[in-house]
Amino acid sequence: MKFKCKFNLPITILIAVLSVASLVGVITNVIMIFNNLYYPLKIVLHAILALCCIVIVVIGVMTILVYYYKIDNGLLIRRAGIFRETIDLSKVLYVCKYTDLNNIILYDEKSFALISINEYDFDKFVSAVREVNSNIQYEIKTVE
Repeated sequence: MKFKCKFNLPITILIAVLSVASLVGVITNVIMIFNNLYYPLKIVLHAILALCCIVIVVIGVMTILVYYYKIDNGLLIRRAGIFRETIDLSKVLYVCKYTDLNNIILYDEKSFALISINEYDFDKFVSAVREVNSNIQYEIKTVE
């Protein structure tokens, strides 16, 4: 099953601002390349800076467009743009749904994973996780 990630407003604004700033950096560096046609080192410098800005824009846009959780073959796959992380659900001991924070946290022996999905998918997500590992304890908590 696939679950779309939920972004909160500050993260969305941060990614958008970084992408726009990097896009401005690309345009500025391309203009500087054409202004310095007789200086090869400056052309190389501005070309490298423009490429770095392009990479930041691509990563930012891909993170917004391609961010999801997928449960497949006993693994929870978190995909965020070009980044991919897997969590073995057989090692998860405890699932906790925090109603005030609108998040689910998966705990294993050594660490935890914060899952940010839409609220209407919480129950589907937990039931899909419990299908893979029926020994997982499940609790709903309210933070006071």
